[in-house]
Amino acid sequence: MILGSLFVFANVPITTLSKMRILATFAVFAISIALSSSAAVQAKLKISVYYETLCPDSIRFIKTQLAPLNAEISDYLQLDFVPYGIASTRALPNGTFEFTCQHGEAECYGNKVHSCAISQLTPEVTNAFINCTMSQSNPSEAGQYCSDLLNISYAPIKKCAESDSGSLLLVENGIRTSTLDPSLYWVPWITYNDVFYPEDLDPSQENLLPVVCKHLTGDKPPQCNEQEDDRLKISVYYETLCPDSIRFIKNQMYPVYSEISNYIKLDLVPYGIATTNTLPNGTYTFVCQHGEAECYGNRVHACAISQLQPEISAAFVNCSMSQSNPSQAGQYCSDLLKINYSPIQTCAESQDGNALLAQNGVRTHDLNPRLYWVPWITYDDEFFPDDLDPSQTNLLPVVCKHLRGRKPSECNEVQSNFLQ
Repeated sequence: MILGSLFVFANVPITTLSKMRILATFAVFAISIALSSSAAVQAKLKISVYYETLCPDSIRFIKTQLAPLNAEISDYLQLDFVPYGIASTRALPNGTFEFTCQHGEAECYGNKVHSCAISQLTPEVTNAFINCTMSQSNPSEAGQYCSDLLNISYAPIKKCAESDSGSLLLVENGIRTSTLDPSLYWVPWITYNDVFYPEDLDPSQENLLPVVCKHLTGDKPPQCNEQEDDRLKISVYYETLCPDSIRFIKNQMYPVYSEISNYIKLDLVPYGIATTNTLPNGTYTFVCQHGEAECYGNRVHACAISQLQPEISAAFVNCSMSQSNPSQAGQYCSDLLKINYSPIQTCAESQDGNALLAQNGVRTHDLNPRLYWVPWITYDDEFFPDDLDPSQTNLLPVVCKHLRGRKPSECNEVQSNFLQ
């Protein structure tokens, strides 16, 4: 249809000049078709990152996942940075704008610096500038240092960030962020070719390469043939009022998880030494080792684990287990973590919570060998008797021993001593 419309000249004399124009038009059109076909084969994957300059999760993602991967396979990626995150924009009567950012005014300024850098620099230099600033102790104030390091002029970026130009760029980022579908509920928020995939949110932040390989079309880099999810699955079968469970989660599990979460898939199973009774109407009752309060706490944890992102659920479990009464700490920890406790509480006090706890009971009773201690810890679904006690007193060397493939730097100091 397009070709036909270009060459309908009924009853129009075609001069030499007209022929030249027609040929030129056809040449341009043919080239554009060829380029489009080539681009379709070699299309880059667009990764849009909606982030905040002072957000710990944004910093960790850019430093440990996005920048290293882009350095390896930049020919296959088109990075699209949108600094704004969980913020708000207010238009003032004089036509200027006021911003409120999740981590304060310093973050708003850092977001403006990044917005200006993105608008002024080439993509490669932009990527390096963002990675450099996010790798410093105060990203919002690292612009001059990183500009000097990259041998670029910081003056125009700073001038932009401290003027209406920077505010307008941040307003545009706010519009992009506020019109996301679905709405952003986590930072960093990551889309692939402008589509958000809920199932990819956590894996993207823990091990980006497999997610990128999944979404790449056409030729893929050799890294995609080599990659596999080599994270270690650590399953913890525990009770919310068990002193040993509390001690393990507070002193071992959560500190290690916080350090090397990119290498671990944490699988929390609250139930322990308990029994499940199925009633004639299909509902359940439970008897827990430390009483009814523990059954309730186990339900709260089961509901939180089912509803929250893994990093948040781990933080919730750690927070509640660090309080004097873990089974009643849900509201306090939710407020601390800025999450809504209402759906967790509703779940825990309904048959939904009972069903989740019954499922945990099935998992616990099906263990082989059978659980005889709480907390019970398995690695990649396998129980190692020799590791039960060491795991509860010094977890990191045990984890390092079981990790496959590349290992975090934290393992370098402990592995040799542990294996001697």
